[in-house]
Amino acid sequence: MKKTRVLLLAALLTLLLGGNGASAQSLSVIHSFVGSDGSGPAQPLVQARDGYLYGTTSSGGSATSCPDFYGCGVIFRTDGAGNLTVLHFLTESEGAQPSRLLQASDGNFYGTAAFYGVGPATGCGFSHSCGTVFKMDATGHLTVIHYFQGGELDGQTPTGGLIEAADGNLYGTTYAGIVYRITPAGDFTIVHTLDKVRDGAGVNGPLVQGPDGSFYGTTSFGGTFDGGTIFKVDAAGNFVVLHHFGFTEGWEPAAGLILGNDGSFYGTTQRGGASDAGVVFRIDAAGNYTLLYSFGEYASDGFRPVAPLIQGSDGSFYGTAPDGGLPIDDSSRSGVVFKLDAARNVSVLQTFTGPNGATPFAGLARTASSTARRSAAARVARASSSASIRACQVRSPRSRSARARSSRAPARQELSP
Repeated sequence: MKKTRVLLLAALLTLLLGGNGASAQSLSVIHSFVGSDGSGPAQPLVQARDGYLYGTTSSGGSATSCPDFYGCGVIFRTDGAGNLTVLHFLTESEGAQPSRLLQASDGNFYGTAAFYGVGPATGCGFSHSCGTVFKMDATGHLTVIHYFQGGELDGQTPTGGLIEAADGNLYGTTYAGIVYRITPAGDFTIVHTLDKVRDGAGVNGPLVQGPDGSFYGTTSFGGTFDGGTIFKVDAAGNFVVLHHFGFTEGWEPAAGLILGNDGSFYGTTQRGGASDAGVVFRIDAAGNYTLLYSFGEYASDGFRPVAPLIQGSDGSFYGTAPDGGLPIDDSSRSGVVFKLDAARNVSVLQTFTGPNGATPFAGLARTASSTARRSAAARVARASSSASIRACQVRSPRSRSARARSSRAPARQELSP
């Protein structure tokens, strides 16, 4: 048990990139989690209006208030210079495995917890395990605004996080297949329930709102070829599948979409493509799909990305992959940060090998200061070129493929809504 806990400890780091952003020059640790202050930060950071970076860990914190041995997770704040404050330790009734945070227009932070809460006696697989939606202020005071009950009532396992839409409401998804709307006061409405075969299943998140006001998202399996789908749904619940993934063009997306500067949507898949190593793709609101890049056979450019992209100020797209890297004969390579430019060329900005982090699960988050910050569970890194990027990775004693699955969402299975 002690070995496992050590391997799951997280660290915040500073990564300095060269002026061309093509190679790492230095890396320094700015914070190491020790379990009591959180473990396994697997979600992107968010820069709040006060300038601080806020984030969550998937476990760690107080084991006495959580059935999980390592704790239900924490919510923290950091200034990026190594000063980190735990704002809240999650308890069983509040939920476990929190999502990325959203700072809404009212100044509060909103998020979801995938498990626990106060649900029906039978729970969703085990007692009180359906998940929650919560809000928290900047001092760490947390209030649960919705307890998921499971099944057709409101779904279960809200893994994707929330967005604030133009109408002032919050929208989210459950992994089992429900798109919902919730007000800051907690009024909950099901917008659409996905059909596993027709619409897809294993909903990723968060959603993204397009210029047309509709919400766009992905599912990790289901659909015509059982490889996942890309969909859009409006606030009235009108739902359209824009694309069914087939193996050669990408398979099993594990992250949501982002809206590019050109009005199209961009994303990744963790499988499929030329070498079954995943792809980067583009799709427009009409459903026109373009495969932009297939990750290579020897994983020198990364292997099976599970995180969303960001678009930098230079117009390029940046992302992480939890495996692969350079050189290809290095058995310790454990993931990359990559850049995809307008000519569809991918360059590896950083290969993780263990001492400098490993298996980056989460995507990158861009800050208001025209910097890019990448976050995934156990390391946060900063790059100083034209952009600054922060990231986290997590190390686990399990196999890499098992780590990738467990860090993102429940294992693929037949799920009730």
